Amino acid sequence: MKLEDPLNVIYQSAEDGLADTVKPRLEAAGADCERISVIDESVKSLSMIDERLEEAVIRTKAKLLILDPIQAYLGSDMDMNRANEARDMTKNWLLWQKNISVPLYL
Repeated sequence: MKLEDPLNVIYQSAEDGLADTVKPRLEAAGADCERISVIDESVKSLSMIDERLEEAVIRTKAKLLILDPIQAYLGSDMDMNRANEARDMTKNWLLWQKNISVPLYL
């Protein structure tokens, strides 16, 4: 894949509104918003170990996953200030990411 080749992206933002903030910024940057997907969190919040991530990556053939900010996607049971908890989450993520081969932008 060449750097200039278009790719599909999953973009999750817990702090910025999609319609009023994220999409206008993407359009201003020249993004093709038809290639950007968002996982619906209206019923259930998303976490880094949520099966919906893998399903969405496979379904959309995404080549990049953006979780902004990462703290919002660690899960309600994880304290990022506790090294053992953060390490377990990172290990799980790396195993999942290795199988899917999608870079994560935090």
